[in-house]
Amino acid sequence: MLAGILKITVDDVNEVRALEKKRATDMMPYIAICYITFGVFLLILMVLYNTFIPMMSEASGKVAGAGGAVMVKVDSEKMKMILFHCGMIQGFCSGFMAGKLGTGKVIAGLKHALLLALGAFALFAVLEFAPI
Repeated sequence: MLAGILKITVDDVNEVRALEKKRATDMMPYIAICYITFGVFLLILMVLYNTFIPMMSEASGKVAGAGGAVMVKVDSEKMKMILFHCGMIQGFCSGFMAGKLGTGKVIAGLKHALLLALGAFALFAVLEFAPI
């Protein structure tokens, strides 16, 4: 009788482990999609940082001298800070989402969140101190 109960328990534990392994395997492409979309997002931020913001600053300076046209002066440093914050927030949120998809627990995404946020931080550090 005890042997029967232990056999059922062992079978149940083995099945739970197999299901967890299957879930991890099945969800791996979705975690990869989280990383890929975050990379695309960072590329878009980099393009905005390097081309759009300087172009807007230059245009606001030119239009300010023209008569009749109204354009607010663009604070390029504030815009760059906004892009940095967008990258960090997106990194944390994408990381927590990847953890939720991978294991079913949001807190498991902490490692992904820290990795993606570190990637965003590194990109903006390079853009700020060693422009591409």
